[in-house]
Amino acid sequence: MKKIHTKSLIIFLLIIFLTTFFINYNLVYGDENKSKEYKVIGYYTAWSSYSGFTPDKLDARKFTHINYAFANIENNKIVLGYPDKDPANLKILNELKSINPDLKILISVGGWNWSDKFSDAAETESSRTAFAESCVDIITKYNIDGVDLDWEYPVGGGLPANTNRASDKQNFTLLLEKIREKLDEQGKIDNKHYLLSIAGGASNYYLNNVEPDKIHQYIDYANIMTYDIRGSWDAYTDFNSPLYNNTQASPQYKWSIDASAKAWEKSGFPKEKIVIGIPFYGYLFNGVKNDNNGLYQSFQNAKSVSFNTIAKYLNDSDYKRYYDDESMVPWLFNGSSFISYDDEQSISSKADYIKTNNLGGAMIWELSHDPDEVLLNALTVILNPERVNLLTNHWAEETVQYLASLNIINNLDTFNPEGSVTRGEFAEYITKSLKIEKQDTLESNKFSDVSPDSNISEAIGLAVQSGIVEGYTDGTFRPNNYITRQEAMVMYS
Repeated sequence: MKKIHTKSLIIFLLIIFLTTFFINYNLVYGDENKSKEYKVIGYYTAWSSYSGFTPDKLDARKFTHINYAFANIENNKIVLGYPDKDPANLKILNELKSINPDLKILISVGGWNWSDKFSDAAETESSRTAFAESCVDIITKYNIDGVDLDWEYPVGGGLPANTNRASDKQNFTLLLEKIREKLDEQGKIDNKHYLLSIAGGASNYYLNNVEPDKIHQYIDYANIMTYDIRGSWDAYTDFNSPLYNNTQASPQYKWSIDASAKAWEKSGFPKEKIVIGIPFYGYLFNGVKNDNNGLYQSFQNAKSVSFNTIAKYLNDSDYKRYYDDESMVPWLFNGSSFISYDDEQSISSKADYIKTNNLGGAMIWELSHDPDEVLLNALTVILNPERVNLLTNHWAEETVQYLASLNIINNLDTFNPEGSVTRGEFAEYITKSLKIEKQDTLESNKFSDVSPDSNISEAIGLAVQSGIVEGYTDGTFRPNNYITRQEAMVMYS
């Protein structure tokens, strides 16, 4: 390859190789929706405080709403689920408003384990009234901003012991109507709008068991649980939360965030009230058949794992990262263990999807799974960049500012110094740092997996023209794969 040495390139490579991380930036494309703030709703679980992840660990600036999970139901009324922790946790959550005055705190009721009594609470006018009045009581007592119903699920599904009725479909609507009525009555007294939201299922089965075209008038938004689409209960390895359905052959039916969002909208639910669920966890499958890089294969056992745990596998040389360019999610495989998860790249793609489709925002399950805020930063920097400048007081701030002065990077307001860099982005950085200009006859980037219309196509073509990159023997460049230091040195050599 042609060797090119310039001051700017040397400076750039020193930064890459003498620091402990790669750099990555995310652009907020265009001016559309620039002033719009998207919801970033994080579920904080009461039990997180038992292990030391208390609410004061949260960066309040990065959220618009925090849902406190969970309250239980007794005698058709909301009761605290963890009375030894809840008052203190709710107090700390409220104190976060001193950092972010616009932050809204909601209490979430039910969840997977405590949805057994929703059907009873929704059954009659008197039970619905008692439940709605208890909603008002608890949010006024603890000075919070609303209530979130996580009924898993009306009519059917959830735990086998749950009470379910065919009438849940209509009764759920009536329950929401009654809660809205009581919240509005209290809101007039307090001169405040109290929020009402739900956690809704991602499937058509759920949509057929509720009335989306009616409930939207009573709730402020719906948090769609677009995760656990596939998991440990299935027969084959698969993606936890794919953005799109891919075209690969699979032994299982396919579903995705895109399919769910479209189904909700088709059912009569306003898209601006659709909040997409983002998992901060994945699934580890063991005993996986070593075929197709572990995807869509039989397995022996599986369990959910937090992103904080998955991060340890990312540094394990036995595991190789793969990325599905259609479903836009990654996975790890070591020959026998398969990990479906989300990372900064897939989170950013989901955030872009929310913006492109003018949806309401993103909901996170759950915050203790990402204590270092790696995924949270990737989400926030796309949806609400004005809420976070990841460079402020960062130890590499001065160096990054210098790179910006050379026009090697830009959009510092949305620059993530803790992220990873892809092969495509690295080609762009190098061609910018070398100030390589386009020739009259720019050689095609020639790689089968790089669209000529993509943002990095020209940069890769320039890198090919200059002899910096060659790609892989199968004719691909793999622009979305994270680059290793070894690969970066080969490009530079």
